[in-house]
Amino acid sequence: MFSKFVAHFGRELYSRKYGRSAIRLALRSGMGRRAAIHAISRQSAPDQRILVRKLVELAKPETQLQFAENARKIASKNNQGQYLDIYWLILASSAAVESAWELLSDPDATSHIRGPNSTLNRVYAQAITAFELARYKDAVAAFLKVQDREPDELRLNHDYLKAAYSASKVVDKDLALQFFARQYVKNELPKADPEPLLRHFILQRISHDTLTTLSPHLASAAADQKQLRIGVFFLSSTEALGHAILDPYHFLALHRRRFDKIFFIGPARASYRPGSRTCIDIVDHFGAYLETASDPLLNLSWMGLGSFEIGPLDFQIQVHRGQDENNQLSWSSPRKRTSISIELVVEHYWSLLREVVHRSLDPEDGFRHNAWHLDLPRSLEQMGTEFCHGEGIDLEKPFVVLHARDRHYHNIGKQSYRDADIRNYIPAIQHLLKAGYQVLRIGDESISRLPIESDSYYELPFMDFYGHHLDPFFISRARFMMGCQSGPCAYARAFGVPLLSVNAILHYTLLPAPMEMACFKRYFRADGKNKQVEELDIEQALEAGVAHFDNSHQFNIARIELRDASSEEILASVQDMIDWLDKPSLRETALQKSFRKAVARHAAKLAKKGYQLDLPIGNFLGIALPGYRLSPTVAAMRQKQGPSAAKARRPAGTRAKGKRAGPPRRAAADA
Repeated sequence: MFSKFVAHFGRELYSRKYGRSAIRLALRSGMGRRAAIHAISRQSAPDQRILVRKLVELAKPETQLQFAENARKIASKNNQGQYLDIYWLILASSAAVESAWELLSDPDATSHIRGPNSTLNRVYAQAITAFELARYKDAVAAFLKVQDREPDELRLNHDYLKAAYSASKVVDKDLALQFFARQYVKNELPKADPEPLLRHFILQRISHDTLTTLSPHLASAAADQKQLRIGVFFLSSTEALGHAILDPYHFLALHRRRFDKIFFIGPARASYRPGSRTCIDIVDHFGAYLETASDPLLNLSWMGLGSFEIGPLDFQIQVHRGQDENNQLSWSSPRKRTSISIELVVEHYWSLLREVVHRSLDPEDGFRHNAWHLDLPRSLEQMGTEFCHGEGIDLEKPFVVLHARDRHYHNIGKQSYRDADIRNYIPAIQHLLKAGYQVLRIGDESISRLPIESDSYYELPFMDFYGHHLDPFFISRARFMMGCQSGPCAYARAFGVPLLSVNAILHYTLLPAPMEMACFKRYFRADGKNKQVEELDIEQALEAGVAHFDNSHQFNIARIELRDASSEEILASVQDMIDWLDKPSLRETALQKSFRKAVARHAAKLAKKGYQLDLPIGNFLGIALPGYRLSPTVAAMRQKQGPSAAKARRPAGTRAKGKRAGPPRRAAADA
């Protein structure tokens, strides 16, 4: 009874701002954490998950780990499985996902504790942890187990959508659609074979919501046409700039010729961050953007489900002309019938890139990556030109746009391996200024200022009237961009602007700009026995699987550490890029050819393995496409240095080989 009171009181507290502060304070003490654990243990499995998730969200990383340790000790002391359940859930929701996965996937880790060791909560924790670690095959298997035992439970936290996303990453579109449908279909389903009914219900719902969104615009779209083929693509990347521009770009590059009219459907424009909202203004230039509040439609943009047809539908359109003298509605004469076919293209970033690469490499297919690019609307051209005139930026003089991602960008710890130290760029910037270039640095006001005094160097975030809506203008007009595989460099790819990727990362989704040169970060692998690290060359890094790593956890588990390119290397890569732009026919060096061959070999291996890969959707390597080159001078510098092995700190979150880890006591793993 007391535990129920504590749980109810906790919910009331959580609903109030001051209450959440009180809960944070309580979780800092062992007594508060133990009281919470005993209260949680008396709740139903779904309520346990909700309570744990909300409490962990309020706690700092170190408190999360103490919370998990308290639950483990109570489980061991009482020898009862229900407390072990709470331990699983806390670990799965905390920053310690690497430790959580190691324990959750080891059946002997807690075998000494009495009670079912394969409880529903443990399987649920496996699903969520695998999802966070991008172990999508494991995630799908665990989600299926939860679904088989309690199919309604995964709907509470939109977990069916995580399951659907995971299934699309392993290229199982039928299963992805089934998971997606279960999030929204609450009808009673037959136990024997529910899939056909699920498919029917969800496609009916999607079609209804799509037609509701389109219907006010069909009359003007149809005009006097007898037949009309409409393509619909779903967008909802309100935060991630790269997805907001590249998803529609690749959709248009692949499919624009197949449709008479294109509509993009997504959330309200006001929900987008300023930079991402500008992407909508750009794609609106190629197809009308329509807002929707439909939850299923908003979540389709992260799904790889394929294409679905609506129609053909026969329309006979009349236009409302107002009211006559008797206040009766007045209508035009019926127009000729229009037959409208609507195709819903439900593909996400990864499935679109997969199609781009496969079709570009197919000699029988006429499609080629980089054969078509976006252009700017006149309104953005005018705003950019006015800003430059007002701030003294000479559009007749060549300039380079610089963007370097730092730790403040999105504040996403699990993507920290993509960050770079801007101080290493100073010699390269000074070289550009001496060579007569203007350098325009973009970003936000959190960036670190550089001590560069020059009338041709502009740190735009600190200038009046600058906004992210101007970034695409600057990049589209640049001689080249210095990017870092983050947000704004997507504009260079979509506009076909030459790109120098500094501190580049090997990743299968990197599809090159027409002229792109890379100065890679350096890869080091730790040896747990000798506390040494050895540097991996590009081919060794590819063989280690880094091209499929999506977060810092994967690097930690593999004991692979990334280090920034040096200031000398960045300077050399800038000089190489200018040489290539001055002479586009410049022949590749032996090291560049060797790099291209290594990439081609690895791409062939990925294509051959297909579904056998841990990440089946990644059976391609984008940099195998034409247009991508290694910085020749940087390659020569690193070859001259030779493979290095030196004492170094172990990458954060890694452990010495042979030691099985429980949750860390003092420091959280990177999240």
